[in-house]
Amino acid sequence: MSRSFLKLILSVFMVAAITTASFAQDEANMARPNTKAGSAAWMFEIAGLGAFGMGGLPIAYLNAQGNESSTGISTTVVGAGWKWYFADDMALRALLGFNTNSSGNADSTLGKQSTTNFGIAVGVEMHTHAVYSTSPYFGAQISFASGSSDHNITALGEDKTSASAFGIGVLAGFDWYFTRGIAIGGEYMLGFSSTSSSTTTTPKGGSATTHDNPSGTNIGISSANVHLVAHF
Repeated sequence: MSRSFLKLILSVFMVAAITTASFAQDEANMARPNTKAGSAAWMFEIAGLGAFGMGGLPIAYLNAQGNESSTGISTTVVGAGWKWYFADDMALRALLGFNTNSSGNADSTLGKQSTTNFGIAVGVEMHTHAVYSTSPYFGAQISFASGSSDHNITALGEDKTSASAFGIGVLAGFDWYFTRGIAIGGEYMLGFSSTSSSTTTTPKGGSATTHDNPSGTNIGISSANVHLVAHF
């Protein structure tokens, strides 16, 4: 066996040893998923790459058209997210959202417009064996949301629209801990959702009449998000 070949073999072994030692050191310093019983974390949605930002996680989509183009509901109810590990690798999660606003004046030509939206979702995550700093999981979630819109013009009357949405689905995702206590991840949800709404019209000096709007159902990928998890 030639001396040059022996040097080549020795070099390969040295590189392999250094690489293995370096990987072992990196693995030792690697941030580990925090999925132990008693851990708790806030959850945020990461939105946009150009206009980067964080916000609430989606709960349900409300859609109802009133009697006028300016009246109705078309919005995604979002909420603050939180999860708590009641056992190792088992987390209970909850989302809660609320929003209300009003604009205009009932005595004006455009009238006064006010809306109120509420949503809640609860679910469970079951985390599987961690892959280095990544914690894959699957689970299920149930959600409910409701909203109302009120358009009031003193000279014409009032138009109220209400809507509700119910959903249930299974989910799969992952959390990647790039540092201790903070992770980013992604999630898909496959599920069933149904929506219903009604509109009540009260003309000036007249009596109120209510009619049901067409309802809707959907089965498929109901949501997909990129999120951030911050333990506390």
